[in-house]
Amino acid sequence: MTSLSIVNCQVFDGESGELADGPVHVVEGRIAAVGPDAGDTADEVLDGRGGTVLPGLIDAHFHAYGVSLDLLGIAARPLSYVALAGARRLTDALTRGFTTVRDVAGGDPGLAAAIAEGLLPAPRYLYTGPALSQTGGHGDARGADSDLCGYHAHMNEVVDGVDALRRAVRDRFRRGAHAVKIMASGGVVSPNDPIRIPQYSADEVRAVTEEAARQGSYVAAHAYSAEAIRHAVENGVRTVEHGNLLDGPTAELMAERGAFLVPTLITYDAMDLRGAELGLSAAGQAKNREVLDAGRTAVELGAP
Repeated sequence: MTSLSIVNCQVFDGESGELADGPVHVVEGRIAAVGPDAGDTADEVLDGRGGTVLPGLIDAHFHAYGVSLDLLGIAARPLSYVALAGARRLTDALTRGFTTVRDVAGGDPGLAAAIAEGLLPAPRYLYTGPALSQTGGHGDARGADSDLCGYHAHMNEVVDGVDALRRAVRDRFRRGAHAVKIMASGGVVSPNDPIRIPQYSADEVRAVTEEAARQGSYVAAHAYSAEAIRHAVENGVRTVEHGNLLDGPTAELMAERGAFLVPTLITYDAMDLRGAELGLSAAGQAKNREVLDAGRTAVELGAP
């Protein structure tokens, strides 16, 4: 039996509005006691240096391979480079206190195996593999004047049609994916898709959600507008990523269907502050402004 005592610290338990006094006593990786009576005799004693011990954070919307705002540029990079850059992003997340991340558009068995084998310090890693996008959808990084092939990339894969989508979903689970991600509306950094228009047909969305359900898993959907969210949820999507343009009736539908909102407001605030210097196009900046303020209302509507 191994034990650890963290001394000279305060403790945030995730529920109380007040900090409690330490120390924290851990046995076999589990918290055994907190407070002055916890004791400080253990196999290892760690000085908290007056800091605060808190539960591990969970980032429910993370992109290890999102190394820039240029989707086509990411796709053009060798996977070896993107994976190494992604490994650094994962290590940085861990040092910020995130002990679990959910990568919804990227990740692969190689990166997951490296984490599992301890080749890099990283949070517990749940990944979907490349998000599924229709031609001209949020995951299609090609401009209107581009003749490049857009049918496979590190973060997104362009897949159209029910049968092709079924194969793609089955292959993601074959490769160890935790869940599946689809693009169900336009996005800020993609070049050709209006934000509000729903993407994928009902039959296509259902093909993905039915395959995921057979695997005992679920589907996450990138969706901004109320119409796109409704289209996704009515066809079996479980988590709505972003959801900035959510309205009241659609929030009620999500509650009825047991769907969850995963807001990402910090992303749009950061892009508003730094998007131009990081290469976000003028069109992308305009899209970002459209969803930034509305996202605050969406969080209020989505709160239980």
